[in-house]
Amino acid sequence: MNQFVEMRTAAGLLQEDVARALNIDRSTVAKWEMGVAKPRADRLPAIARLYKCRISELFSEDEYLLGKTDNPYAQDSSELEERESELFSDFRELNEAGKGLVTDYIKMLLSRAEYRQEDNVPLAR
Repeated sequence: MNQFVEMRTAAGLLQEDVARALNIDRSTVAKWEMGVAKPRADRLPAIARLYKCRISELFSEDEYLLGKTDNPYAQDSSELEERESELFSDFRELNEAGKGLVTDYIKMLLSRAEYRQEDNVPLAR
C-alpha cells in the first residue's frame, strides 16, 4: 500500500471524497494509489491539506532514496512565476523554525477568504 492510500484512509476519506474535493475523477485518485501516476505538483498542497499532512509525507522516504519519484516541490521551471521561484529559493534558506513560521502564516492567510484564489480547495481542519 502506498502513502496516498495510507494518508487517505487515515483521514477517513473515500476516493470519491478526495475526487470531489479536488474536482477530479475518482479514477485519477485510484491511479495515484496504484502508483500508475503521480499528482501534479500544483495539486500537492491541496492534497496535503485534505489529508491533514505535510507534502513530504505523501511520498515514502524509499521513493526518494531510490529515485522512484521526483521532488514534489519541483516543477518545470517554466510553470513557476519568477516570484514563486524566488519564494522557493528563500524558503529553502530558512531553518526549521523559520519554515514553520512561514507555513503557519500561509495557513492563516489561506483560512481567510479575501486572500484565497477562488479555485483553491478549502483548508481542511
